[in-house]
Amino acid sequence: MIKVLRSGDTFATLRIDAEKRFSKETIDRALRSAVSSLYADIVDRAFNEQGATLSNGGKPGNYSTEYLKRRKKKFGRNNTAINFVATQSMERNFKFERRAYNQYVMGLSEIGNKTETSNADKYRYLTERFGEFLVPTMAEITAYEKVLAAELERFK
Repeated sequence: MIKVLRSGDTFATLRIDAEKRFSKETIDRALRSAVSSLYADIVDRAFNEQGATLSNGGKPGNYSTEYLKRRKKKFGRNNTAINFVATQSMERNFKFERRAYNQYVMGLSEIGNKTETSNADKYRYLTERFGEFLVPTMAEITAYEKVLAAELERFK
């Protein structure tokens, strides 16, 4: 069973309820594989150069003509769909890590952030303006559960 717990604005805690038939090592290896897969799915969806997809499946929209001109001049990019990769700071700082046995967290880290604005502040602003984009979608959770089940059987 997966538990996705919101803790603050930028972290989700991922864990499973341990079953008696698997060792702790098996559960931890399977959980790491499943979380890694979920992480990759979220990064591909949320930090897509051609335009982000929000957690609800929607799109944030398109850039204004005025902003497109500045964006092309400053970053050399001319895509019209809004994405969250202008400086790649948030993408680089979106990570997952093991916090304890059977528990991983996924969210934004400030380690290595060389910008003046914290990634948490950027995420709050973008979420208020466009909607959630780092929260797993139902399809991503379903895929996570399938990977987890397959990995538990593989490592058994």
